[in-house]
Amino acid sequence: MLETIIDVAHVHGITHYELFALRDTDSAAPEPTGRLGITTDDYRPKPAFTLYQTLIDGHSVR
Repeated sequence: MLETIIDVAHVHGITHYELFALRDTDSAAPEPTGRLGITTDDYRPKPAFTLYQTLIDGHSVR
């Protein structure tokens, strides 16, 4: 999803992207909606965290 946003940002005038599900609500929850974050509920990075960090770092304007 992030790569697609980056690819079309200049066409659609996208200047910012925010991820609101940084942390799980409840990492032990049986339903997936409690586990959508890129870190666990005690802030341990999940595999997607490193990928997200790499993508943001590679495409950020400095």
